[in-house]
Amino acid sequence: MALMRLQLWQLFDLAFPFIIMLIAQVLLVGLFAYSVTYRVMGKNYEAAVFSSAIITLFINLIL
Repeated sequence: MALMRLQLWQLFDLAFPFIIMLIAQVLLVGLFAYSVTYRVMGKNYEAAVFSSAIITLFINLIL
């Protein structure tokens, strides 16, 4: 019964700000992983793997 009373059109108003915030957070995490982590670790294979781990960690924390 609860699903029948759910008014989905009210949720669509929140979708646009949520998508904008999600895109901004993904861009900031990518910028942080490249500019800080990848460069500080030495721009080699290990730095790329560690940067991808940082991206995965932060994206999972965001979502």
